[in-house]
Amino acid sequence: MNLKFWTSTVCCLALGILQSCQEDFSSIQIKPMKNFVWPQNQKLVYEFEPAADGKSLDLLYQVQLDPAYSFQNIWLTYWLMDPQGDTLTVSKDNLVLFESSGKPVGIHIKERQFVDAYFLRNVKLSKPGKYHLSLQHSMRQDSLRGVQSIGVRWQEAERD
Repeated sequence: MNLKFWTSTVCCLALGILQSCQEDFSSIQIKPMKNFVWPQNQKLVYEFEPAADGKSLDLLYQVQLDPAYSFQNIWLTYWLMDPQGDTLTVSKDNLVLFESSGKPVGIHIKERQFVDAYFLRNVKLSKPGKYHLSLQHSMRQDSLRGVQSIGVRWQEAERD
């Protein structure tokens, strides 16, 4: 395995550990990209099972980029499905990665950029079982270079 892959993996793990130290309930799944390239036809699938306490959740994207990423934003399309496979919601989101001044959004660790962004807030998932979230980029390029990993984080809603 190459050094870039291991460096990316260690950064992802470190960030995951830091986030797991939060006081509230929070879980994350991170999908690393082979050679930091995300082909448009590659759907990322995340599975999660909400706590049975019936509390609402917030869902967030977590994008990790390296300097080879050449766009100001990223368009992401997601499909949220319930445990029976029924589609609950489909949406296309424009995640801004750089301010108009050119300043990167998010956290920076050794030339790596981490961006967290809410995409569903205060959602109540009442059916017991595993939910599935599929995620695909909707950019004009077939393959996005400079995307190290894409994660999805879910946590107890900030407001109920």
